[in-house]
Amino acid sequence: MGLDGLADDDPAASLPAVLSWSYAALTDDQATAFGLLALAPGPDTALVTAANLTGLPPTRARAVLRGLEQTSLLEHDPDGRYRMHDLIRAYAAETARTLRRGLRDAAVHRVLDFCAHTAYNAGLLLDTHRGPVDLTPPEPGPHVLELPGAEAAMVWFEAERATLLAAQDAAASRDRHETVWWLALSIDAAQQRRGHRHDRLAGWRAAVHAATSLPGPAPALVAHRHLGRACAASGLRDEAIRQLGHAIGLAGDHDDRYELGHAHQSLARTLEGHDDELALTHTIRALRLFEELGLPVCTAHGHNAAGRQAARLGDHDTARGHFDAALALHRDHGNAAGEADSLHRLARLEHDAGNHDEAICLHERALTLRRDLGHLPASAETLDHLGLSHAALGRTGEAREAREARQEALELYRGQGRDEEC
Repeated sequence: MGLDGLADDDPAASLPAVLSWSYAALTDDQATAFGLLALAPGPDTALVTAANLTGLPPTRARAVLRGLEQTSLLEHDPDGRYRMHDLIRAYAAETARTLRRGLRDAAVHRVLDFCAHTAYNAGLLLDTHRGPVDLTPPEPGPHVLELPGAEAAMVWFEAERATLLAAQDAAASRDRHETVWWLALSIDAAQQRRGHRHDRLAGWRAAVHAATSLPGPAPALVAHRHLGRACAASGLRDEAIRQLGHAIGLAGDHDDRYELGHAHQSLARTLEGHDDELALTHTIRALRLFEELGLPVCTAHGHNAAGRQAARLGDHDTARGHFDAALALHRDHGNAAGEADSLHRLARLEHDAGNHDEAICLHERALTLRRDLGHLPASAETLDHLGLSHAALGRTGEAREAREARQEALELYRGQGRDEEC
């Protein structure tokens, strides 16, 4: 029901009339902020976002928002975020149409600049080994949020999840193609860590579309590769193979060996469990490219991938050699996520060899790293296998720990919408 449906012949019982009285009592700054808040992306708004939306300094913006609270036009949550009831927001949207279009457009663009720039910097805190991208990074908004480290970046991404998704949609509707693309890339690491598979898939579909309007081949190369990975993570294997094959073709056509290596590696991961020999062929191609380019962290990821595929093919000695090489490189270059992956894979080899105590030790070290990173899907996987190693020992204490580990893994899987893996 819209606002018209809540009108009443008795003005005292008519919501539009009551809202109009409250609106008429606002100062100019409050009235402008009220209308602009209806244009904010997402269901609620942080103070710094509201400051960028209104163009006011944060202290002044807080005072203006407090005035809207006092007139019951705005709610201030205990977590510090501002929100409007849906019907009040609908009324605010009507008042926004009375503002100059230039004022409205400038407000939205400031917020999109702020979201893109903060997400870009936060994404770099999570993915310190991100490779080069031939596209100009986003410009900062007037009030830039400085985040001190990876933990703060994850907190920010979780708090702003709905806002960032809405910001990408808003950018697409305004043909801000670079913003659409950069948001997809910047949010990707956080989405992977939290298992937001559907958000990630939608974001990269938007980025692939945006890339058609961006200069040079790099945006399309990156977008098709990441869309392929997102499709694979969502169980869309056929589409993943098509997207990654397209990325390989583009990278070859433009002699982009960095992207070519990553596309081969992503395709290999998608083929695992379906054609392990072909997967290993693509992985070795990627590994050789990364070695030639002098990229140690990428080389380490290649060794982890080759180890996985060798293990699936039954060559455990070769797999162990790859995992040991990966572990050393990841440690030398401070890549905790890669180190955890290597430890997890070595633990699975030990489990398969019947060395369950050693497997448990390795899994626990991997789990500590993955939990510290806030990587929920990977933590669930490690907990799952940790439970299997405990159960294999068959002792009462270990059996109880196995059940606890398995239950925690199940809860994480379900929380990520991965019921099929339970």
